[in-house]
Formats: sequence, C-alpha cells, structure tokens
Amino acid sequence: MSADEYRRLVLKSELVSPEDLERVCRDIDDLKRQDAEDLAERLVRHGLLTEWQARQIHTSRGRRLVIDHRYRLLDKLGEGGMGAVFAARDTITKRTVALKIPRPDKVSRNPNTLKRFRREAVANARLEHPNIVRALRIGTDGRLHYIAFELVAGEDFEELVTRLGVVSAEQATDYIAQAADGLACIHRHGVIHRDLKPSNLLVTPEGEVKILDLGFARLTGGHEGDGSDGTALTKTGILVGTLDYMAPEQAEDTRQADIRSDIYGLGCTFYELLAGHPPFEADSDFDMLMKHVNDPIVPIEGLDPSLMAILAKMLAKKPADRYATPDELHDALRGWQRRIGFDSTDVTVASPVIRPRASREGRRVESHDLPEWLGEPRFDLSAFRPPEQRWRHARALVIALAGAVLIASLVGGWHWLGRTTMTFEWPEHQRKNVAMIVDGESVPVPEKGPIEIDGSWGFRVIRLHRPGYELVVYRWFLERGEVRSTVPEWIPTPRTVRRNGLEQLTREVAAIRETPATSAQLDDLRTRLNQFVSKWARTNESLKAAELFSLLPSPLDAVTTTTDAVSSFLSPETKVVGLLEVPAKQLGHWAPVGAVAFNLQGDRVATAGADGMIKLWDVESRTLLRQWPSEEESVEQLLFFDDNQHLVSVSASSRARVWRLLTGELIADLGEGVGAVAAGASEGELIVAEVARSEDNERAADRPFEGAVVVLDWQTNAPKRELLPPVPGGYRAVAISPDRTVVAAAADSGGIVVVELRSGKPRSLRAEGEVVDALAFSLHASWLVGIGGDGRTLSVWERRDGTKVNSGKIPKGATTSLGSGGDRFAVSSRAGTYVVGRFPRANDVETRGTDFGEIAAIQLSLDGRHIALGTRDHLVEIADSDQTAAAPVPIAGVRQCVFARDARHMLTLDLGGRLRHWSVPSGEEFDPIDPGYRANLLTAARLAPLIAFANDQGEISLLDTSTWLLPERFPVKGDVVSMALTDDGTRLAAGTRQGAILLWNLGLEGITPARTIRLKKGIHASDLTFSPSGDILATAIAPHDAGSMVDGSVLLWDPETGENWGRLEGQGDPMTRVVFSPSDRVLTALDAEGRIYTWDAESGNLMWSTDEGQPPANALDFHPTGKTLVTSNDRGAVHLWDARVGVLKATHRVGPPGGIVADVAFSPSGNYVATGNGDGTVYFLHVPTTEASD
Repeated sequence: MSADEYRRLVLKSELVSPEDLERVCRDIDDLKRQDAEDLAERLVRHGLLTEWQARQIHTSRGRRLVIDHRYRLLDKLGEGGMGAVFAARDTITKRTVALKIPRPDKVSRNPNTLKRFRREAVANARLEHPNIVRALRIGTDGRLHYIAFELVAGEDFEELVTRLGVVSAEQATDYIAQAADGLACIHRHGVIHRDLKPSNLLVTPEGEVKILDLGFARLTGGHEGDGSDGTALTKTGILVGTLDYMAPEQAEDTRQADIRSDIYGLGCTFYELLAGHPPFEADSDFDMLMKHVNDPIVPIEGLDPSLMAILAKMLAKKPADRYATPDELHDALRGWQRRIGFDSTDVTVASPVIRPRASREGRRVESHDLPEWLGEPRFDLSAFRPPEQRWRHARALVIALAGAVLIASLVGGWHWLGRTTMTFEWPEHQRKNVAMIVDGESVPVPEKGPIEIDGSWGFRVIRLHRPGYELVVYRWFLERGEVRSTVPEWIPTPRTVRRNGLEQLTREVAAIRETPATSAQLDDLRTRLNQFVSKWARTNESLKAAELFSLLPSPLDAVTTTTDAVSSFLSPETKVVGLLEVPAKQLGHWAPVGAVAFNLQGDRVATAGADGMIKLWDVESRTLLRQWPSEEESVEQLLFFDDNQHLVSVSASSRARVWRLLTGELIADLGEGVGAVAAGASEGELIVAEVARSEDNERAADRPFEGAVVVLDWQTNAPKRELLPPVPGGYRAVAISPDRTVVAAAADSGGIVVVELRSGKPRSLRAEGEVVDALAFSLHASWLVGIGGDGRTLSVWERRDGTKVNSGKIPKGATTSLGSGGDRFAVSSRAGTYVVGRFPRANDVETRGTDFGEIAAIQLSLDGRHIALGTRDHLVEIADSDQTAAAPVPIAGVRQCVFARDARHMLTLDLGGRLRHWSVPSGEEFDPIDPGYRANLLTAARLAPLIAFANDQGEISLLDTSTWLLPERFPVKGDVVSMALTDDGTRLAAGTRQGAILLWNLGLEGITPARTIRLKKGIHASDLTFSPSGDILATAIAPHDAGSMVDGSVLLWDPETGENWGRLEGQGDPMTRVVFSPSDRVLTALDAEGRIYTWDAESGNLMWSTDEGQPPANALDFHPTGKTLVTSNDRGAVHLWDARVGVLKATHRVGPPGGIVADVAFSPSGNYVATGNGDGTVYFLHVPTTEASD
C-alpha cells in the first residue's frame, strides 16, 4: 500500500484533521512512491495516531474507530464472548475512557443481554466512590450499545497473585478494607454485585483498589430487572457468578444473594491473596459447589489468629454468621491494622504491571485487532440516491451543517461565559512534593502564589495529595460562573502522628534532663510516654518511645544503700541501690523453715530452711549470730549436742551432718540412712534410728544396723552398740530424756519401746500397736508425749509403768512437729496455729493463733519458757510460752511486688496475705493496706492509678493509688486464683478455680460485669494478662488437680466477644505465668518446671524456649523496650535474657542457693529491677544499659 492510499484511508477514518494530515504529508516528496508504513510512522511520531490505530487503518478498519461521533478508539484492552473493551478518547471532555461494547449479535438474539447491559449502567450510575470504577456515559451508535467508564491503570488481584504468589497480611488487609469500603457504597445504593472475585478487583500503582464489572449486579428497590417487579433477569436454576468465589446460598438460588453473599466472595478473594490459591479446589463444578456448602476452610499457616478469625467470619457458611454489612467488615479490618500499627504509607506496592482497566469482558483475546462484528454496516444509503436527490440532500446537509455550526458557536459561547474558578488557600510551606488531580487530570501546583483553577461548570472532582497526610477529596457541583474558595484541611496519617508525637516527647525528655522537673511534671510525661507506647504498640516509634523511659529521672537514681544491709550472697557484679527492709529483730529464711532447735541453756536457736541455709540466732536480742550453707535444700531436723559445741542436721534425704557451732564448719558427714537422731548420754555419741531398707523406701542406705536404734560414735561414724534391734520398717521417731538416761523409739509398724541406757533393757509401753510419728519426754522423764500417725491424736504415757495417762484431739491437725520443755509440750498445726499443753494432760490443751501460715517446725527451750516456730512463710518466731497475746506481725516472704504508676510507691504482698505500702526512695513503710481479708493476688495497671487485689474466697478490691484510700471489696462467684488489669485500667479479668474467667468493665459508672468465659472441665486459668492494646487476653492453663493429665497451654481470647483466638502449646506441663511484651509483638509464659516459652504474638510461632540445662524461672517481666526479659527463680538468682532470641545476657545472685526470689519487676524507667525476696525484703538492682536494652 502506498502512502497516498494510506492518506485517503486516514481521511476516511476521521481520526486526523485534513490540516494536520496535510502538514505531515508536506514533508514526503512523492506519496505515490512512498510506502504506507512511512506515513503511518510519521503520524504516530507526531502523536496524531496510536500504533494500534495506525495498524487498524492499514487493514482498512479505520472507519470503525470512531463511536457515536465522539469516542475515538485508541487500543483494545480485552475481548470475550459477550463483547470487548477499548481505550478511547472522548473528543468532547478530552479525557481517555474505557468503552465497553457488547456484541450486536448477542444483543439481538437475547433481549435479556441488553437489559443486563443497561442494568450495569444503571447500577454504576448510582455510584460515586474512590474504590469503584465509575460509569461516565451510556449511549448507542446504530446497532452498537456502549458504556463509557473511567480508565484506571493497574493490575487486578488475579494478576497480582500470579506475579507475587502471596500478598503480605498487612497489604492484603489494606486492599480488602478498601474493597469493603467500596462495597459499602454499593450496598447503600441498593446494588448487589454477585461476582466479586480477584479478576474484578483492581489495584492502581498508588495502591488504590477499584471494584470492576457490575454486569451480574442485582438492583433492589423496584428498578428494572431487580426481581421486585416481576421482571427478574435471573431464572431459577441458573447460576450467576463464579463458582470459585460463590457463597453457598448464591449457589443454591442466585436470587437469594444479598450483600452478605458479596462479603463471602470478598472473603474468598482475601483468602487467595493470603494463601496464593482460592479456599477450595475441585475437579468439577458440582464438587466445587459442595465444598462451598459443606467443607470448612483450611486455616492459613502462620496467619495472625485474630486476622484468621476475621477471615473465617467472612467465609461462614450461614449468612447470619458473617458480617452483616461491609461497614462492619471494614471496621474489623481497620481495627486489626490499628492493633498491629499498620500504616498504608509505610508500604510500597511491589512494582505493579500497569495496564489500563475498567470493566472486564473476560480474558480471551484471540486478536489484538478490531473485532469483525464491530464493522457491521451502519445503513449509509447515500450512494443509491439519484443525482438530483443527492444534490438536494447535499444542499440540505450544507444548511444543516451551517445551522449546527451556529448553534455550536452559541452553545460554546454560553459555556465559555459560564466558566468557573476554584481557589485553594494552600500555605506555601505545605506545597513540597504535593500533587493535585482535577477531574482525573494532573494539575501542576505552583511553589508560590495563589492556586486558581479555571474550568467548566458542573460536577467537579478534586484530589489533593500531601506526603504524610490523608488524601483530601472535594466533590463539588459548580454553578455557571461560580467562584469557590477553600482551605484544605489536612488529616495526618497514623505514621505522621506517630513521628510527630515521638519528636515532641523526645524534646520534652531532653528538656527535663536539662532542667529538673516537678513530680507532677514527671508523672504527666511518664503517663504520656506509657500511653504512646501502648497506643502505637508494634511500631518502631513505640519502641523508640519506650527507650526514652531510661532517660527520665527515677526515684531510685539518688538512692544508695550499704552492702551490710543486703544479702551476703550478692554476686560481685550485682549492685543493689535500694531495698525495702524487714524489721531489725525479725527472724527468717529465704524459703520455708523446716527445722528449729534450742540449745540446753535456751539462749540460742538454730533454724534451717529450704533455702539451704542453717542460721544461729540469739534469743534475747533476736539477732543473727552466724549462718552457713547446709549443703542440702531441705533440712527436717536439728539437734544441739556435746554441751552445745556441735549441731547435727538431718535432711529430707536422710543425710546427717555434724557442724561446729563456733564456725559453722562441717566436721562430719554421717551419710544417708539416718531416720531420726537424739543426743547421746556421753560426749561424742548420738542416738540414731537407722532407716530400714524396703522396696518403697529409697531413703535407706547400706548401713550395718539398718532398721535398728544404735549409739553412734559420730567422729568415726561407727556404731558403738545396738540399743534396739531392727524391726520391719525401722523406727519412725526417737527421743532421749533431758537427763540422758532413757531412750524411747516408735516403731514404723506400731508400738513404743523404752530402753534404759544404763541397763540396756528395753520395755514396751502400752501403746497397743499405735503408730506414732513424733515423741518427746517431760523435763524429768516421768512422761512421754506422742503424736499419732493420723496427725490428730495426742497421747501421754507414764514412762515407768508404761500406761497411757490420757489422750486428746489436736484441732485442725498437726504437722508432726512436737517439742517439750519444762512441764510443757507443744505441737505445730497446719492452719497457722499451735497447741500448748502441760504434762500429763493431753486432753486439756490450749490452741494459740498466729499471723503466720502453716507452722512446719516447733520446739521448746529446756526450761519451757520459750517456744520457737518455723513456718512455711519463711519466718522464725520465738514466743514466750506463757504469752497468750499475738506477737507483732512480721513480714513474711514476698509473694508479689508491683510499682505504682508514679514509680515512687510500691505495694508488696507477702506469703501471709498481708499488703504493705512502701516509699521507694526512702524504703519506709506507710500504714499497711487492710482490705479486711488475707490477699493472695496483686496486679496493677501501668497507665492508670489502679491496683487490684483478691483472696481465694471470692473477694476483689480496687485501690486508687492517687488517693490511697481504703478500698471497698466486691464479691466474686468462685475462688479467685488469677487476675489482670488492662494497661489503661478500663477492664478487669479474674480466673477462678472452678474454671471460669470473669470480665468486668471499669469506668465512671463503677464496676459492671462484661462477660464470662467458661473453660473446659478440669482446667483453670493459673495466670492472666492483657495485651498492651487491651484487645487480647492471654490465659495460662493448668489442671485443677496436680495429678490431672491435662496439657498446659496458653489460650488467647477476644475480651470483647469472648471468642477463642488460638492456643499456644508448651511441652505439656501446666503453665504458671504469662506476660505480653510492651510492644505487643511477643508473648512469654512459664511452665511448672520453670521452662520459658516465647511466641510471636502475631503468628503464634514459637520463637524460643529454654531446656533443662538452662536456669529455671518462677516469675518474669519485660523491659519497657520489650528487648530484654528478666526472670527470677528459687535458686536465689535473677537472670536477664535477650527476649528476641533467648540468649542469657546476665545473672545476678541475690540470695542463698535455695533462696526463693518469688517476683521480679522492671522499674518504669527500665534502669532498675525490683526483686521480691523470700526473706521479706525487696531489692532494687541497678541494671546496666548493656544488659537492659541492647
């Protein structure tokens, strides 16, 4: 084809004006000799034709490239069985659009096709939303029908998944939230889409999502073809939609689809973005329908449980179980984004494949050329008219054209005189890197001067974009000649808010470091820092704000203490800057006390505890004389002998050791197999009841006199003689009279035997086979008292004739610990009481109450004047045996310690259930907090002046730490065993032994019950914690009974709905403690074996855990930055871990090897760690920065 022939075809196409065509052809010497390709290339280079147009003209399709004398086709975007979509230029509005044209033959064969096409136009015409592709115009051109849509560049979700495989949870959630926003607009205008799927959702290069193709939409409200007027286009039994994304009810009856069906289709699309494939795959259409109706969705591995819950609700089988409206779905998705700190401005769309899109007509594109059906004749009959008719027709045409030109001029002038002006009062300092789009066209924004936009009257859309701020959109209808002015109102994005907030807080912290602030100013800044960290949890700004705490002045910064006031077991690198001390004359251990003993003079008391320490106290001054390690974690018996020069200890493993009292030096190890011991008649002798060997008695050792009572030379560890022969099971108890002349022993099989040391002749008492657990002589050996094997019977025998004088019952049961002195005897009780009586009246005893817990050991001085008590609360008390009034209440071992919000106050809960209020800087104790009961739990809100405590009898109290007023208590149904407050103090949770988790809302209107979560039978929540954002409740799970075969785990709940969000597994042991990191990103728990488990809070994946070779833990807390974890244990140590990888960073020894450090807490600044110690003290340790947050 020559260039001249091509020129004539171009003129016929009406795509290029004769003037422009002549200007291009002027540069070609001989059109008849030049090829058409040369002219086509020149026209494309000059921008007069597109390459696609040039190709269509070359194939003689040029006359088909103008639709309705208005739209010039630029390119073919897609073609399917029902029609095609083209990019076209609107010659009137001068904008590029997408033109959707159905096939004329399809329209003529099936009237419903045209109705459905028009319905799509009606549906789109109702909608004006940034997340919906807009329909601009509907029209006809002869037999052709068309809809003009806005043209959008980007790729659809199907192409996105094909390219990327999967989309990140954060980005996919943002896309689906945008789609839900657009769907909400569709819903509000009475339209049901019915075909939401990945190929009908488009994402632009800017990350904006657009809903495409309302070809299957159903209109509600009496519009054409919506089924409400009897003219439904969808017949029963005909499926409308795409099976892979079709809701169950839509598959059963398309006409029953409603907006919840669209939510289901959107959920299938969401699933495909996250997983890379649709929720169901099947070999046939029928199988696919059945899967949608019957099969549950497969959870997506590694997906955040809370996001998986949203997805599962979108894909519920029953419409009633889904989100009722797109607005509800949108709020749920945006709520999840806020919880994880997601900011759409932080995410860049991964290099999208940019193609212009509007509505789609399938993916089949057999040829990129103009389809043949578009070139059907448009009935031009002028060539068949006679010449005179053609002349009259031409004259009429000229007149008509002249009239049209005149009318166009008048209309154009009318429009020109009615032009409008939009003025934007946009400060110049805000114009950097900004963008303005007016009616889809980019408009340059001047750096200086006024911003005025002239244009036509009518509907106008203006979009203003400023980095770091939300998009500003104006939709105005301007009257002819109207001048409108506005000042843009900029709403910062969450990321900008975070950055600005962090910059402000950083400046304030720097100012306080330069100029000392008042306590009120510090409290205010500390509160706002806490609020910022909690609000923006899981963001970098939150972590940086947490690091600012360490720069604030702390009440502990100026505190110093002497090493004499703290434990002698401190490791060299451990620095104690302050402490809360126990009273100067308080006696105690770092663990339960298992044995007490008086010397012969009664002026010294020896005690031994599970902390592995033996201590020697002065009775009169109540001061500690010396202490030394017992080399055993638990000592059950102590005895002075050899004129108080030596002390013998017997451990729980039946190992006996001899110590020199003057120095605490170990001078003899008698080995294992010693069941009971008494002082011998001569120096260097001990009376020992050897443990008998049996299959179920692992304490027996290979000793020559097993099961017998012997006189032992402790220096050689060799028996001198046998006092009593071996008996089955050996002897349970042995005692020697104060005058060292008579020995009594209780056989394991029952009965009591007395032997005179001088004669060596044994004689049985009339115990009638009674099993006795403990024995003691009166001062002159006239009587012998014993505790029955049932722990409740107390009997007295006359030693000489062996008769039982009398017997009585011990109230509440004994602990098998018995002591005697003078004419008195005493028995310890399990309920914090002890029994005192006088020989020989076992049936007339006095029960004395104490402020202690269980009394594990008891002893009287030889003269009977003093009673020494050893308790499970780690305390030792020495009382006057004639004293009936309660002794001053000592401070038992610390169970829990919490900082008040201002960090200047601390509340401690001891093992006796007493609450104590302390000044952190001075270490002084304020008046105790008395809620009217013994507490067993204590918890505090980080951001609110609120502390809660409870007892195990179903009572809870709330204390306002801004006033420190005595709180009122309220009853709870069940025995409270765990408790937690949200950081902001607006919600309280309590776990009961009966397996319930109770939730309350806390506000100005008081305490209102919110909901109750019921756990499965046999388990309860041993610990509770809220996430910093308050939207997750984590529960440590343990069985009701220690022997129950229930795997320990951590359960996650939505506190608002009570819905279970997931389960985190350990190694099967019951869980005891659980805590969230301040960043919300990490959840850490402890099990009963002291193992540490740390999970990623979003995915639920286990990040790290400890094993048997690493230090165990019984309590834990996170540094304010979340980077460091501190733990304590019952080995007297505190450990600092890298919370991200589980590496042990530092170990600080604060107590004896078996000392219990029951609780541990970082100060709000993160520069100090408080330790709740077993001896009742609290240490404040300085933590170097390298250990705390690196």
